[in-house]
Amino acid sequence: MLFALYAVLAVVFLALCVPLWSRFGPHYAFFVLSGIVAPLATFPTPASLGRYLSVLFPAFLVAADLLRRHPIARQLVVLASGALLCLMALLFVLGGMD
Repeated sequence: MLFALYAVLAVVFLALCVPLWSRFGPHYAFFVLSGIVAPLATFPTPASLGRYLSVLFPAFLVAADLLRRHPIARQLVVLASGALLCLMALLFVLGGMD
């Protein structure tokens, strides 16, 4: 399950590189792209991809910029994030994060 979550996050961060290029320039887009590709090329499994993605601040800036104009999508992201937080906390407490 965690592998699927990391795969989805990698695809989302890669997709955010396109609007990042047009809104903030190619430097930030290359920063995010290298922050995604380097761990995936180095490690056979994306076990620690969450740590590498958490420092790619330009992706979060462009995501906030995109969600600012769409309040319904913003609410859906907040609800999905809350649900994932509860699920991951429950899996951690029950010891299912192996």
